[in-house]
Amino acid sequence: MDLEPGTWIRIDQTHPLGISYAHDAIVSRVCNSNSVRGVKVVHFRKEEGKVLETGLDVFLQGGSNPRIVTEPPSVFPDHVIVKKAQSQIGRADYTTLGKNCKHFCRWCCTGVPSSHDVNAYGNILIGIGIGAFFSFTYAGLFFKSMAKQP
Repeated sequence: MDLEPGTWIRIDQTHPLGISYAHDAIVSRVCNSNSVRGVKVVHFRKEEGKVLETGLDVFLQGGSNPRIVTEPPSVFPDHVIVKKAQSQIGRADYTTLGKNCKHFCRWCCTGVPSSHDVNAYGNILIGIGIGAFFSFTYAGLFFKSMAKQP
C-alpha cells in the first residue's frame, strides 16, 4: 500500500461483542514508507474518545485488511487534508452516531462531516420504527374490530 500524507485509510476491526466495523484515519506523516513505524496517522479513537496522532502500528492494532479509501473523492489538496486533521488533535467529543472516525475523515477530505454507515443504520432503524408503528397500529385496529363482533 503506497501511503502519502493526506491519504484516507481504513481497516476492519471486530468489537468484543463480535460486531464488525471499520476504523478510519488520515495519514499525516511518512518518514519511511517501508515501515509502519515511519508512518503517522490522525484518527478519532473511540477508546480515548478523542482525536489522536499515532503511529500506523497503533492504528493497525486489532485490525485487518488495511486499504485506501477513494470514495468520496477528496476536494482538498493533500496538505490541506493533513492540516485539517492535525487541527483537530485533542478534540474530545466522540460519539458513535454523530462524530466518529468516518465523520472526521470525510470532513477532512470533503468538508462534509457524514458517515455512510451511520446514515445506512439510521435509515434501517427508522424503517424498523415505522414498520413497528404501523404493525402495532393495524394490529390494534384489527383487535378492536374483532372485539366489536358478536
